[in-house]
Amino acid sequence: MSSATNHFKENSIVKITIHYCDLKPEKLLVQPIVCMHIVDSIHGFYVKKQDRERAVTSFYETQRNDIDYIMPILTQPCTNVGKRFQLLSWEESFILNENLDHLLKKEISTVLFFEVMWHIFYKKISIN
Repeated sequence: MSSATNHFKENSIVKITIHYCDLKPEKLLVQPIVCMHIVDSIHGFYVKKQDRERAVTSFYETQRNDIDYIMPILTQPCTNVGKRFQLLSWEESFILNENLDHLLKKEISTVLFFEVMWHIFYKKISIN
């Protein structure tokens, strides 16, 4: 394998795009977001970074030296809530500054969990 190929593999990144969710929007949903968790399904913990010094999800995570796992990532709030759309849509990409080969190791057994979270607008509840 050439050194250029090795360099590419060692410095690769992963892009995951959040498109939409088939949950129907409701009146009380306010700013739904998607949280992506990268978990080791064998041990039940977040996947460890290949290099502890490497910022994987955020530039600022290297400011704390105790983060040795890939942190969860959040989308921006969904923008089409309350517009009578059939689907919630984000069309947002997550960039992981981590080697794909590391995430696909058999001994890690990586699972991606996508969690849709939202806030309930309590003023609307009290009015209704």
